[in-house]
Amino acid sequence: MARLQKSKKESPESQPCDQGRQLGEIMVEEKKERGGESFFIAIDTETGGTRPGQHALLSIALVASWARDLPSVIYVTPESQPGKIVEPDAARINGYSAALWDKRNAVDVRTALCILVAFLEDRFKAQPGALMLAHNAGFDRMFLDEAAAAAVAGVRMPIRHAWRCSMDKMGTLMDRGIIPAGNLKLDRLGELSGQWAPGQRPKIHEADADALACLRGYEWLLEKEKEGPPGAETLHWVRDGSFPDDETSVIIDAATGCETGFRDAGVWRWNNAVLIEESVFGWAHLPLGIGSQKKEGAA
Repeated sequence: MARLQKSKKESPESQPCDQGRQLGEIMVEEKKERGGESFFIAIDTETGGTRPGQHALLSIALVASWARDLPSVIYVTPESQPGKIVEPDAARINGYSAALWDKRNAVDVRTALCILVAFLEDRFKAQPGALMLAHNAGFDRMFLDEAAAAAVAGVRMPIRHAWRCSMDKMGTLMDRGIIPAGNLKLDRLGELSGQWAPGQRPKIHEADADALACLRGYEWLLEKEKEGPPGAETLHWVRDGSFPDDETSVIIDAATGCETGFRDAGVWRWNNAVLIEESVFGWAHLPLGIGSQKKEGAA
């Protein structure tokens, strides 16, 4: 694991954040699907609580899916975040103590964000189509956006559509009957994906371990999505012209002859569930026996 070493030659005040460019403009300019979503940069933050304006950012961990044996973690000093605190309950979960963070070479929040931006730029150059990934991504984005706005003028975190969320994917697959219903916590995703036995997630939530668990869990979810609902054969249609382009096209249940889906604004829907997000996958998963047909009178 790569951990930051303090430098006595540099200080936040004297050194500009040279890496502080607009990540949102460099990430997805050359988006390549490469047969679906393949490359991810998983991120996890540990914090002093749940409110970014009140609680301190304590650590940031990142792991690229193509170099997962080299996770990086940055520890952040709460003292560099004026007015922000660490709740005792949060410290019990993530193991924070001033002594331990000092031993781990924690840095001020501005330096931490500059290191984060440099890491991301390097990885996006290696894989221009890579996507950010987190479990409950909105939480991590809130803390990073708030810290960047307060500490480093001119630095933006990755734009919203460049993120994927393993918690959101869990909910989608539950709704579609692909995985069993239950809570959406990382604890459960780790159990479902075989990363630990039920109830055996490590009690101290280390950011680097959680980022890796999120990545492994999300990849497991993508595989389950390809398989489709348990016990049902599945047709996989790729968006290469297999679908009719006519906006009047509908999906007809072959067994009943009933209209069960339609194409709306470039997105196929089935029983009001989105089957294809064309900018993301280009894959649809339909139960065997469902085919496409045009409405009567369509050209």
